[in-house]
Amino acid sequence: MEKRNIFSSKFEKKSNEELKAITTSSAHQEAAKLAAIWELERRGDQSKEMSSLAEEVEGKINRRNEEETKAKRYQTTGPRFIAAIIDGVLLMTIVILFELLPIWDWSASLISFISLALPVAYSILMHARFGQTLGKMALSIKLLNKDEKSEISIGQAVLRSIGPLVYVVSFILNALIASMFGPQSFEAIAILLMVLMFIYWCWGLVEIVTMLFDEKSRALHDYIAGTVVIRE
Repeated sequence: MEKRNIFSSKFEKKSNEELKAITTSSAHQEAAKLAAIWELERRGDQSKEMSSLAEEVEGKINRRNEEETKAKRYQTTGPRFIAAIIDGVLLMTIVILFELLPIWDWSASLISFISLALPVAYSILMHARFGQTLGKMALSIKLLNKDEKSEISIGQAVLRSIGPLVYVVSFILNALIASMFGPQSFEAIAILLMVLMFIYWCWGLVEIVTMLFDEKSRALHDYIAGTVVIRE
C-alpha cells in the first residue's frame, strides 16, 4: 500500500531540497515530515539517516494517537449525563404507567416508594448484569472494574448506588415509624427527611465535582466501588 497522508499531494510538486528541509524543520508537524520522507523515498532519494528519521517520526505519531485514543476512552462525562436523562425519562414513564393501571389501587405512599426504589433497583441490576443501563447502551459507554478488563460484580453495583440506596432505606424506615407512632412523629420525620435530602444533594454535588476533575472521569461512587466508565 502506498504511503500517503494529507500532505502528500502538496509535496509532490516540491523539490528534493525543499522536502529535506521540511524533514528537519521545527515549524512542520510530524505528519508533514513523514509525508516529505515518503515522497523522497518514492523518488529513490532515501538514506539510512532518513529511514531512521522516518521511524522516529512514525513512533511519535503512533504514541500521540495512542494517547488521544486513551484520553477519548475516558471522556464520558457528557454521555453519562445524557444517559441519565434517557434512563430518567424511561423510569418516569414506567411510574406513570403504574399510576394509570386501573387494576390497582395505588396509594400516594406506594407510588412514592416505587419512584424512589425503582431507579436504584434498575441501576444495580442493569449494571451488575450488563455493565450498562439502557441509557449507557444508547451512548455506547460501559461500566467496568477499575482494571478495565473484567466485568463488575453485584457487590460493586450495590456500592455504586450506596448514596441513593441509603436514602431509599431511610425513607422506608421513616414510613414505618410514621405508621407505628402516628401523627405525633410527622414533624420529626419531616425534619429528618429534609436533612437526608440536603445530604443527598451534597453527595450529588461531590459526585459531579470528582467526575469533572478526575482524569478518567471517575465519580465518587466509582472510587467507592472500584469501577470506571469507558467508551466502547
